[in-house]
Amino acid sequence: NEIAQLHADVMRPLLIQLEDKLTNIQKQLVSEEKFQIAYSISNIQKELLQANFNIETFNKAPDSVLISKTRDLIKNVKSNAIILKNSLQAKELENTVEEFLEMLSEYETQFKKIVRITRTYLHLINVVLPGKAAEMSSLSSELDEMITVRSAQLSSAIRLNFQQLQRQFIILSLFAGIVGALSSIIIAMGISKPVNKMASTLSRLSKGESDIEIPGQIRRDEVGQMAKAAHEFKIMAKNLEEQTKELEEFSYRTSHDLRSPLVSSISLLKLTRDALENDNKERALQSIELISSSLIKLENLVKDIHELTKTKNIAEEEQSIDIESIVNEAIEKLSNMKNFERLNIEKVFHYKDSFKSQKSRVVLIVENLLSNAIKYQDLNKDNSYIRLTFYEDDDNLVLKVEDNGIGIPKKHQQELFQMFKRFHPKVSFGSGLGLYMMHKSADVIGAKLVYEPFENETVFKLIIPKYVEGAK
Repeated sequence: NEIAQLHADVMRPLLIQLEDKLTNIQKQLVSEEKFQIAYSISNIQKELLQANFNIETFNKAPDSVLISKTRDLIKNVKSNAIILKNSLQAKELENTVEEFLEMLSEYETQFKKIVRITRTYLHLINVVLPGKAAEMSSLSSELDEMITVRSAQLSSAIRLNFQQLQRQFIILSLFAGIVGALSSIIIAMGISKPVNKMASTLSRLSKGESDIEIPGQIRRDEVGQMAKAAHEFKIMAKNLEEQTKELEEFSYRTSHDLRSPLVSSISLLKLTRDALENDNKERALQSIELISSSLIKLENLVKDIHELTKTKNIAEEEQSIDIESIVNEAIEKLSNMKNFERLNIEKVFHYKDSFKSQKSRVVLIVENLLSNAIKYQDLNKDNSYIRLTFYEDDDNLVLKVEDNGIGIPKKHQQELFQMFKRFHPKVSFGSGLGLYMMHKSADVIGAKLVYEPFENETVFKLIIPKYVEGAK
């Protein structure tokens, strides 16, 4: 409650004021035709909004990695704001940036306060499993009670026949004692212990410990059935948690990335109208060119989002695939990309038979791998190349794509297949969905897409289960 109130009463109003400051500075720069500097403010806005989104996320579920990333984002905002201040010439704008930096320091102070307060992470998965734990505990109690009642019944029957069956009574008493002891041992070992262990496991699951092992899954009794149900629930809970986080990030980033070019275009349209009213054709044409560039980015983002939706929802039957034809068609399709003619493309197909898979997903992966290699080639090298090799490896088929481009920074390699991750935004604009869609498509067809970093090369491998035509 304390953290939520601190975020609502202090940090959210601070964020609104910080955004207003940036918007006012951007409007002033656009009116002065300082478009490059104005555009840099958008990056500051993105990092500030991402930091706030991270804070809202780990307020619900504390995460040390997310806290560290947020701290770095705030530092980047501060650093970029200082660079912005030094690049301005107007004293009024410098003062506004200085006010922004002071407010940002307060925002950072409040963030540190939240980090200090946040110490406990408690996340209840569901109330079903605690109920199951109670059922198992009740079952154990009922078994103990049943044994007690049965023993009492036996004792009563023996007492009724004591005078006639004294010898039998002694023998039966001894026998009953032995049977009772053995039964108690068997029940304690075979029922009570696994029941108690299952109850403990269910209790831990209900408290959010989703990475624990579920005991008793190989049993064929009621305990085994409960263990299997608990295991399935554990998997469902983990998948649901991951999908929820992914959906939250997708919704936030999509709305933000769609809004940014629209806001920019609206501002530029006003400038265009003013320029036309003042008969300033050159200025109007410059604004129209910037609007066109912004809307092209928006169109590409919408296309990628549409493609992502198809990647997740399309149902496609497997068919025979000739990888050489797919590669050749992809190269032909991408041959009009910028700097394509610089590349030396090598193709080696050791495996030439067709195989079974979903064609559209294989095409998507091949085209994106080639497109990335073309876009991110190293223009300082005279011998830029892409090398494609297709070969058989045990029960798999492997498409290996190598290039000697600019590569992927080591610090970003853990985020390689996440949504909206752009590793070289200054080299080429992209939505940051390409590698994510490739990875999802590989999962759908039962394949694996892996990245192998080398000193002077970038290597991706698509490992496909081998269903040779006619064998499936």
